[in-house]
Amino acid sequence: MGEKPTLMTIAVQRLVVRKSRWQQQSRPRTASGVQLLARLARNRHCYIGIGRYSAGDDGKAGLRPPQTLFSRAFLMHFARCLVPTLLFLGVGRAAPAQSPSADRTAVLAVVQRLFDGMRAGDSSAVRSTFHPQALLASTASRDGKAVVRIDTVDAFVRAVGTAHTETWDERVRNPRVELDGPLASVWADYSFYAGGKFSHCGVDAFQIARDGDAWRIVALMDTRRKDGCPDQPARPS
Repeated sequence: MGEKPTLMTIAVQRLVVRKSRWQQQSRPRTASGVQLLARLARNRHCYIGIGRYSAGDDGKAGLRPPQTLFSRAFLMHFARCLVPTLLFLGVGRAAPAQSPSADRTAVLAVVQRLFDGMRAGDSSAVRSTFHPQALLASTASRDGKAVVRIDTVDAFVRAVGTAHTETWDERVRNPRVELDGPLASVWADYSFYAGGKFSHCGVDAFQIARDGDAWRIVALMDTRRKDGCPDQPARPS
């Protein structure tokens, strides 16, 4: 008759049996795959893990619990760094360019500010409309010959700011604006009044460019004549 087993012997035998069963179950046919797991119910974090598709003793395929490639702490830190960067880039790219209608309004506002400054005799307001290196020119006909006179911004601004009894009132009409990105061209008919009295008429031709965030006049040329003006007073018969 054999020796009676002790409690220790029984415990060791059970442990061996369990280990044997675990080894049998831990060697099924497997196929690895990558899963994107979204825990929407409990939290808002997503993580990528590797799972194993295995066939158990009953021959049915099953998915074993995945092992994450990245820890949740790492992914949260990655998201905190990446999301602000994406938002910054997205806002920068999504910033709309100024519309042509807004540019046209801004360009005409520069022209209006120039003539408002002339009427007020405000040399600072007039200077603010020009680029520092802007070119001014006038054409006229004298003795049947075309004459061109070149002027500087400083000379023009000084003339505006010099005290004079007559108000310089240049009235424009029918402005035509052409735009191409940061470049604008304005062509407008005008009539000039000195102290409320008609003086002459002609055409103003502006070349205006965007300088930083502001539109500035880089060239202004005009024609001057006294005949054929719509505001010209009727001559006494």
